[in-house]
Amino acid sequence: MRKFIAETCMEFHEFMSDEDNFPLNKRNDKAIIFNSFVQEYKDYEKYLTRKRFHIWVSKYASFIKADFDSGNTNGLKWFEINNGGETQNEEVPF
Repeated sequence: MRKFIAETCMEFHEFMSDEDNFPLNKRNDKAIIFNSFVQEYKDYEKYLTRKRFHIWVSKYASFIKADFDSGNTNGLKWFEINNGGETQNEEVPF
């Protein structure tokens, strides 16, 4: 835990630990999550970049031993952390 907080920050750990801020097993819009973090923690508004935030999210996934995936679909940039729980894909009955 100390290494993770040294690479990121304590506020980021608190933010990511809250399921309301970053739902697991679901594609999350990068811009919305980044803006939520910056609005909640105003100190990071000046120096935290989107690229660094992306790296932090990736390190968080490694920290909780989960799979990290990111991509771009129909102009929406997203990332997802899968921790082995149920994914939110809807089944289509045939």
